[in-house]
Amino acid sequence: MVVPEDLRPEASRVRRAAAELLPLVFVVQLGQTVLPSSREGSDPPVLGAIALRTSWTQGASATFVVARAGGGVQVLYEAQLVGATEEPDFRFRRLDEPRPLIAEEDDAWRARVTVLERFRDDRCREPLDVVVLPRGGETGPTFDVYPVPVPGALRIVRATVPAVDPETLTERTRIIQWAGWTDLVLGGHHLFRVTGDGRRVLEDRKISGRCSIVTVHPERIQEEVIEVAEPTLDVPNEVQLLMSALSKAVVRVTTRRGTWELARGTLLYVAGPGG
Repeated sequence: MVVPEDLRPEASRVRRAAAELLPLVFVVQLGQTVLPSSREGSDPPVLGAIALRTSWTQGASATFVVARAGGGVQVLYEAQLVGATEEPDFRFRRLDEPRPLIAEEDDAWRARVTVLERFRDDRCREPLDVVVLPRGGETGPTFDVYPVPVPGALRIVRATVPAVDPETLTERTRIIQWAGWTDLVLGGHHLFRVTGDGRRVLEDRKISGRCSIVTVHPERIQEEVIEVAEPTLDVPNEVQLLMSALSKAVVRVTTRRGTWELARGTLLYVAGPGG
């Protein structure tokens, strides 16, 4: 069914935003599956991760941040994802020596902290991944910040090929199976616009309705259609499309302008209002 002409710009924006979020959320999730086996007994706990596309890396990258003795934070682990999400080349390493946050990382971390301090009372569930997207504008650089609820029961099967890359001495892992999740958070999403220095929230926009958590058995996630009602929206949001793409679930969202089907990263308009 053809998308109504007045909804096409928003539908296109949602598709672009979800495509931008997908590898960034994925690289953080993969890094978190590796962290327990990569920690040494003396390593400090990870405070959080920054998923960011930067000018000095190719593909999606994440830095895992720990506290620095005497105050402040520093980077101890790095992860990178290159290639398609279906079968990516994933690289993870522990740094020999922690390094400071550099360039956009510092501002992005500050934006993350600013949003989490602001976003306390309306969280749908814990924990949260926080994706920070640099934006330009007539008034100067800003960040779009998405607190993305981490789905439950993430299971990834990994095969290391080879165990160590001889050039960079980093673990190289190819994902051979994505098994799915049990919990999907399909409502209660926010998008924050933050100043380029990361210190001030310019806008807190709720991009979906009430909190909605759907439990799906991992073995049947591709066989079921999940129904979600969004009576205040015209088009499903990018986090809903992201959740569908990562989990491979089929989600049917009914908005005030009709019904949309989300599957494997696609956003299809399948019925008009009342259809």
